Parts: sequence; C-alpha cells; structure tokens
Amino acid sequence: MNRTAEGHDARGKLDMKDLTERELASFREEIAALLDETTDRLGQEDVDYVTLVARVSRYLEIAGRVLIHASLDPVSWSVGVASLAGHFILENMELGHNILHGQYDWMEDPRFDSRTYAWDNVIADGLWKKEHNGQHHAFTNIVGKDPDVCYGLYRMTDKVKWYPYHLVQPVSIFVNFLVFEYAIAAYVTGIVDRLAPKNLNTGKIGGKDGRAGAEFAWKMTRKNFKNYVFYPALGGLFFPKILAGNYLASVLRNVWAATVIYCGHFTENARMFTEEEAEAMGKEGYWYRQVLASGNFTGGKFLSILSGHLNYQIEHHLFPRVPAWRYRQLAPRVREICEKHGVFYNTGTFSSQFRGVVRRMVRHAVPRRAGIAEA
Repeated sequence: MNRTAEGHDARGKLDMKDLTERELASFREEIAALLDETTDRLGQEDVDYVTLVARVSRYLEIAGRVLIHASLDPVSWSVGVASLAGHFILENMELGHNILHGQYDWMEDPRFDSRTYAWDNVIADGLWKKEHNGQHHAFTNIVGKDPDVCYGLYRMTDKVKWYPYHLVQPVSIFVNFLVFEYAIAAYVTGIVDRLAPKNLNTGKIGGKDGRAGAEFAWKMTRKNFKNYVFYPALGGLFFPKILAGNYLASVLRNVWAATVIYCGHFTENARMFTEEEAEAMGKEGYWYRQVLASGNFTGGKFLSILSGHLNYQIEHHLFPRVPAWRYRQLAPRVREICEKHGVFYNTGTFSSQFRGVVRRMVRHAVPRRAGIAEA
C-alpha cells in the first residue's frame, strides 16, 4: 500500500501517512490483544458501576421532578431542571447508548441487556441498533456506506457533493442541536431521506418499513405526553412552570448529546474515506480507520460520565462492546500503540475540538476552494 498524505488542522495541512499492509497487521494485533486483555477483566466492578449509574439516574429524576413541581423560587426550580437534565443525560449517554451496544449483555441481567432494555428515547431501538451498531461502526466515515456521514442533509467533507442548501448548515445544525433526539430518530427512521437530494448517497439502509415509523410515533407520543401533559397536569395551576422545566431539561439533554457526538465525529482532523480508499486498506485497515475517523476531548471524570465516556470516541470505536467506563483506562494504552506505529491520535481540549467542529461545518458549507486540504 502506498503512503499518502491527507488531512488538515486549524492552520493548514497535517501530514497523515497511511500504513503499509504489514504495519496495519501489526497495529491490528496490538489493538486486538488489548481488547482480549480488557475483556478478560470484566466482572463485578462493571456490574457495580452500571448498577450505581442506574440508581443515581433514578434519584436525579425523582429529585428533579419534585423540585420542579414544588419549587416556589427560581433557584430551587433551576436545581430541579439541572437534576432532571442530569437524569436525561445519564439515561441517554451512559446507560441507553452503551447498553444497546451490548456492553453489559454478558451480565445476563435483563435490566442492562441490549435485547430487553427499554431506552427512554424516541428512536426505534431495533432499527437504531441495526443502523448504528451494524453500519456506522462497521463503515465509520466511509462516504456512501456509513449512514451517519453528515446525517444526510449536512456536508462535513468535500467527498460529499455540494448543494446550495448547504450554505445554511451553520445555522441549521445548531437548530438541530435543540431537537437532536427527534432529528436523529427521524433520520434513522428514513424521514430525512425523503428531504435529501435523490442522488445523495448516504449509505442508508434501504426498505424502511412502517413498523419503525410506527414505533417512532408511539415512543414520541408517549414520551411527550409524560413530560408535557401528564406531569404538568399534576401541578394544576403550576402547569406552565412544570412544562417549562421539563422542556428546558430536554433541550439541555439534546444540546449536550449533539455536542458530544459532533466532537467525536466531525472535528477538523477526523478523517473521511471514499469506498476506494477504504477498500485499498483491506480488512487489516479496519482498526486503523476507526482511529483516524474519530476524535477525543479531554476532561475530568465527571465530564466523562456525562458524556457516556464518548469523550473517548477513539476507544469507543475500537471497543464498542467494552463497558464505556473503562475507556478512561484504555486511552493511554491506545495512544501508546498509536505513537509506536505512527498513527495519528486525534485528541484535544473540549473547547478546541468544538471550535474545530464549527470551522469544519462552516468551511464545507461552501464549495471547495483551491488549495484547501481535505480529511
């Protein structure tokens, strides 16, 4: 395999060299050995961790709903909103997403089993697992095969054809952040496909059936009734205050989830691949592509928990079925392996990575200009 330079950073070109076939095999062997070593250690620590997170999430929901209902001042109401938002975030990031990846299936506990877990999210669980676990993680950032490349309507790489509507994406993406849960559900269900240009190849699963749409509609109706009708109605005259609190907690959850996901997939140095580039790397290149296509952001333990440990997106894409709380332990080992093999390890502070996302979405909102390097 010939080495080729691709990629860029905020100030210009980043020299990102592809590995030879022998180097790819060696890199894969070390990553696979680390996976085996980690899998062998799974046990009571992991049981205790996920059980504790579920308990804390439940307590946050109770505290949040009580404070939002009973508050008579802005401070206690705000604490209630923050508590309920914390519950929504933990349920979405550290529990739902990770459990549906099968990270805790080995426990054989129906509370944390991907086959029985009821995600408090409007996404159709079965279709999401098929598309996210089965396609996105298998074909990460391969244009035309990864369904999550640009989410159908956006353009984050010159490998996706430009359309005039991309000019408004810096604004439309941030609007999308406010309703992220519903936007992703509509996208996975196939609704967004009907809005995208017919010749835009997004790698979507074909043949969406009515059951997925019906599940989306049912989950959305049930969730919205609970948060915006049932609980506010219990407050009688305080209906508006409770409605506003529940809505704000949901918005905070959506904005945070979108920010974490975009910082893991669309930073400036997160590389995109054509199908030809991916095929040239062969099966040995899978692990290598996962590293180049992802991005981490640094932060403390609390930030990691709120992120579902997806601030370690590189480790998540390498080890999607390993309990995510272990990514913090794995990251230094993965980085050492990458440095040993000369593989670029995309990491930075939260603020720097988010600024990179903004620059990327703005740059690709317009047709490519001559002399601009592309990842």
